Amino acid sequence: MGELDQVIEQCVEIFVKNCGEDSDCLNAKEFKGMMEKEVTASNYKGKLLKGDLTEAFDRLDKNKDEEINIQEYSRLISILIKAYYRKKYNRGGKGGRGAKRGGKGEGAEED
Repeated sequence: MGELDQVIEQCVEIFVKNCGEDSDCLNAKEFKGMMEKEVTASNYKGKLLKGDLTEAFDRLDKNKDEEINIQEYSRLISILIKAYYRKKYNRGGKGGRGAKRGGKGEGAEED
């Protein structure tokens, strides 16, 4: 099994493990518990857990059913991946899209 396969499997298993019995979604309490238990790296924990997890839950809950489904959870994983990448490599911020390929990203000259 490839590394990416393992990461995908782990992300799904974390979601399923934290969903309530007979449910395929996270309610607000399960979401907060998952975040407190699973996000332990100091560069995340200080920022994520100081913030309002209720607000984060509300932003992820796009269909406003008071639950986070797998699609909404996948957005969370994407946000965390981007935050990690930006922090570790100090790049990939706003305006960076396409800049290295001649696009109008950060640092590109206007015509």
